[in-house]
Amino acid sequence: MRNFFTRFPGATWPTQGRLHVYALPSPEVRETARQYHEAVADAAAEHGLGLQPLDYLHATVQMLRVATSEIGQPELDNLTSALRAGVAKQPPLVLQVGPPQVTRSAMEMWVSPETDESWRGLVETVRGAVQTSLGDDALPPLGSNAVPHLSLGYGYGDGDSGALASALRDVRAPLARMPVTSLSLLAVTQHPEAGQLSWTPVATLPLANTSDDAHERGSL
Repeated sequence: MRNFFTRFPGATWPTQGRLHVYALPSPEVRETARQYHEAVADAAAEHGLGLQPLDYLHATVQMLRVATSEIGQPELDNLTSALRAGVAKQPPLVLQVGPPQVTRSAMEMWVSPETDESWRGLVETVRGAVQTSLGDDALPPLGSNAVPHLSLGYGYGDGDSGALASALRDVRAPLARMPVTSLSLLAVTQHPEAGQLSWTPVATLPLANTSDDAHERGSL
């Protein structure tokens, strides 16, 4: 296990509160994640893995290169409007969330969309809205969000990834369904010393065919 927050220059952001668009998990996914957390808790503490609090689990759709403190309210309003308009044209989808794997710097559950095109369309729509409202510089290159995953924890120190993987072997949790009817725009903060992320809600972005009430509420 290696430190997630030092794995490359800039992995720890110079300014926290960086904007992200996430798909947030269902209660079924959180319950499945809890079982894996319990199984690996002792090994995680010994081998430098911080377990992500269940309330902050997420599947990343898009990370932005800007924090809320780096743009004004008009720019944030434009971004929210562009995202909401674009996402409202995308149909809801269901993700299947499966067992975790231990990588060099994290523990991640694999996520499978109904079709690759459904997830790709969501990512492309979000990226297009960011480009339209904030420009190309606000976007990093398309990365691992092109294939969704859900991180259960992040490395914050050196440790034995094999020991962490072994701790998961006896868990036989079923696949979990994760309906995606909305996305969330969030200001995300890293906690490198704990191997965790947290966030402050900015706006809810309903997908097509969700209720008018949800669309009008806007904020989380």
